[in-house]
Amino acid sequence: MDKYQETLNTWNKIASIYEEKFMDLDIYNETYDTICTSEVKQNAKILEVEQVREILPGIY
Repeated sequence: MDKYQETLNTWNKIASIYEEKFMDLDIYNETYDTICTSEVKQNAKILEVEQVREILPGIY
């Protein structure tokens, strides 16, 4: 087997394991919905800390 193909196969196997373990992101859906339906500030450059505090209480 070509050494590059062997490396590719190894990384693909690892990627599948990683995906199974870490890519179930449903726990964030409520937060994404809140951010997506929040009031939009025109010409904003960053998500303001106060808004993050409202969305994720207890972290700050």
